[in-house]
Amino acid sequence: MPKDEVPSRSEQEADECLHCAIIDMVDEKIEAAGANVADLTALIAESLVDIILRVPEEEQAQLMAHTLAALGDLFIQKSGGDGGDALAALLGRHAYGPAVGLLYAVAVSTPP
Repeated sequence: MPKDEVPSRSEQEADECLHCAIIDMVDEKIEAAGANVADLTALIAESLVDIILRVPEEEQAQLMAHTLAALGDLFIQKSGGDGGDALAALLGRHAYGPAVGLLYAVAVSTPP
């Protein structure tokens, strides 16, 4: 799909179904075996890397920046945060906070 084109309703539904399928699979693993959420998250991150590596090399940095920006934006939206304050509070609580904050700042400042 061209960059500026809005996805059709069926494309949006397919994307939502993929999201639901992933969440359902994670929930099943946690419920069935008490899976380690950190390990599951790392596997999902590895899948994102595999997807990023499928695009041409010259597009990979932009896709990674987009992915990081989406991760931050979605976290803030779904956690009920109010933007920068929620992200600052989150980053302040974690050892990796400064590094993640820098990556996020680069991602959101990178033009599409």
